[in-house]
Amino acid sequence: MNFKQEFKQKLHTQMPASNQEFIEYALQLFRYQVHHNAVYQAYVKQLGIKAASISQLSEIPFLPIEPNISYKDIVPYHLTGNRGVRDSVVVIIRFEDGDGDLGLTDADKDPPFNPPGPQVPGGPSLPQGEFFYNYFIKMFIKRNGQFEEYQFPSVGGLNGRFFPLAPDGRTGPLEGDLNYSILIRPSRDFAAGDVVKFEVYVVDKKLHVSNRITTDEVTLFQ
Repeated sequence: MNFKQEFKQKLHTQMPASNQEFIEYALQLFRYQVHHNAVYQAYVKQLGIKAASISQLSEIPFLPIEPNISYKDIVPYHLTGNRGVRDSVVVIIRFEDGDGDLGLTDADKDPPFNPPGPQVPGGPSLPQGEFFYNYFIKMFIKRNGQFEEYQFPSVGGLNGRFFPLAPDGRTGPLEGDLNYSILIRPSRDFAAGDVVKFEVYVVDKKLHVSNRITTDEVTLFQ
């Protein structure tokens, strides 16, 4: 019988007889998570905490349920061919989420996740929900040596929607990389040699908003 099975059985058949015994149960679970849960292990390490130094319930660090993201890379691909010259810019971020509820399915269409228009046949038309998108991205372009936000004519701009990131619908702490591709074509607004960068944040299903990151600069159509 492994630790998880033993611990579960203990909770069901041998409830803590005292507050001190409850604390000991919690410390056992904490030490197990530190050694076997990669997301929690990285979080505790980031805090500079050594598991062996934790002896009280109040000292156990709780993993935030707000998503945390960090910038990893930005990769431009210069494309040619029948579709013309264009750049596919891939933004790569690293994510961590304490409860693993990052991503939306096609079934998530009730406000505030709804698309614009009627929600039922013949029903009233509703504006697009505030969180129809869960990946929010702004583009900044360098003009006269200074970066300024580019205002896209379409509603939502480059914002997008990604599917649940937890494999097999699992719950609990989650970490990984999220790649997001942006297609840019030459136009009166974008020319060869233009320098751009991006600002990104994400929102989980419980509407917890992540921190914001800014990418490195990339040069278009090179």
